[in-house]
Amino acid sequence: MNRFFGLSVQATWPDKGRDKRVAPVVDAVLAVLPLQPKISTIPPSIQEALDKRQAARQNKDWAEADKQRDYIQSQGYLIEDSPTGPKIKPL
Repeated sequence: MNRFFGLSVQATWPDKGRDKRVAPVVDAVLAVLPLQPKISTIPPSIQEALDKRQAARQNKDWAEADKQRDYIQSQGYLIEDSPTGPKIKPL
């Protein structure tokens, strides 16, 4: 006999009484697992600010790059710079 979240689980499934106790536990566990990745679209104004920030960084205009970064963050997005380019995601 095995123990699963405090419930005894035997090889004699199905046991309707046990099924009623185990099913909510399994549902609760599965509810916290993402079944599909979140797909979010970046608003055009944020994408435009990101493009301006990239251009400013290439021109070494750090003040403008910081300004665009601050704007993006104020709108609830985080920029992660990486070797392949910036990645943006909602906070």
